[in-house]
Amino acid sequence: SSRVLWTLAVTQFEKSTHSADGLVDSVKGLLDGLFANIKTKSQTDFEANITTCSTMEEVAATMLKGGFARIPFHSMDTDGRDADRIIHEKTGGEVRGHIPGEAAPAEGTLCLVTGKPAKFWGYVARSY
Repeated sequence: SSRVLWTLAVTQFEKSTHSADGLVDSVKGLLDGLFANIKTKSQTDFEANITTCSTMEEVAATMLKGGFARIPFHSMDTDGRDADRIIHEKTGGEVRGHIPGEAAPAEGTLCLVTGKPAKFWGYVARSY
């Protein structure tokens, strides 16, 4: 019945009341808003914790303070594994991946580890 009202606790600070007729749409709208907020916050936090590094020492320092080291990297395929091992041995971090669609490093930029042409920005972080 449309006379039945539902109260939803969305966050610890916000409550809203909805009729039963529109409850499903209301919940979908609230969830969409929550997911958008979570995505925005996580993207902001991620960007705030990126340090673009040009030396292995900078990567090691970034691993000590926490966050992500953004490095020019030559390959995200199996031929990048040896370079990843070197990064791990020298810094304690590992190449966790790249951002699909992100522009490649400028032409002439070399991989921080191998000296090969860099095709990606690799993101190095520690695993916990």
